[in-house]
Amino acid sequence: MEKMSVSLKALCLAPFNASDFKAAVFGGLFGGLASFLVTHLLLELTFSPFFSVFFAILLASIAGLVIQRALAIDPPVPPPALGFADEDDSLDLDPDTSLHSRMYSTQMQTRNLLFAFAFMIILSALFALFVDKAWFSSINWVVKIPMYCLLGNTLCFLLVFAGVDIVNFYCDMVWWEGRGNSCGVGGITGCFSDTAGLPGQPSAPLPVHNSAQVCVLLVGSLLLGSVFGFFYGLFDHDDVYASVRLIQDRYVCVPIAVIIGTFTAVLAARLGRGPAPDAAPLSDNAWTGRTGSSGPGGRGNAADAKQMSTEEFLNDDEEEGAMLFGHNALVA
Repeated sequence: MEKMSVSLKALCLAPFNASDFKAAVFGGLFGGLASFLVTHLLLELTFSPFFSVFFAILLASIAGLVIQRALAIDPPVPPPALGFADEDDSLDLDPDTSLHSRMYSTQMQTRNLLFAFAFMIILSALFALFVDKAWFSSINWVVKIPMYCLLGNTLCFLLVFAGVDIVNFYCDMVWWEGRGNSCGVGGITGCFSDTAGLPGQPSAPLPVHNSAQVCVLLVGSLLLGSVFGFFYGLFDHDDVYASVRLIQDRYVCVPIAVIIGTFTAVLAARLGRGPAPDAAPLSDNAWTGRTGSSGPGGRGNAADAKQMSTEEFLNDDEEEGAMLFGHNALVA
């Protein structure tokens, strides 16, 4: 715990550079845009019955897709079914079983998180109907504040991670396009002469590529949604007109959203540049993405990528001959 706090303190007190400035500008603009969109969506949910029904159906559909994605995750057989009394015994006896156990634990955690997120979306779909004044005008404003907060959390969560997917996709496409243009005319086969350009080989990491960045963005999006929902529900106490409520919310929420967005983006950018505590790459195989590097230019070599992939799953005291996703990985 002490090591974690020291690392975070050093991360926050690091010198401000050009990359941090770009992240701050992007985060501030995104926070202001999120404030604008979420406020107008909450306003429509409050005063438009048709939009409330439409949005509830949309959220329910998204929840169904998330549940389907969670059910599609087929975790391997748990360690006790392999003949071991507990997971610790399997870790001590067989490196293959150790890797198997960690894969099982990771996939089960992902599945549980998806189920929790789907449950939050379903509750938001119900609350989208309850906050409508045309149908449930008798609900006290104190009860509506948690509803608005959960709606704000869901909306901000969807906006933030949709934005992350778009940015990662754009950067990935620009990377491949630049790779192709650098080969020249008739150089299609030459594009892949260097193994560093192939999918799954070491290359420049995507803007969001490790679990620490995802955790920071998750906390930032939930904090933004709570701020939007709390102040909007607080303004509901006055029962003012829509235009007056928008002006009130604009003066209160937009500056807070810009500050939170700026701080979150800078922190996520710094976590992406250097080693972070318990930060595992999000895509580290030959099918879904490219591994990051620790070199100053953003690119590493095959030995560094091999060592990163091995150290993610294996401990120092495990045997040298281990199987890592079907490929031999030798531990130094």
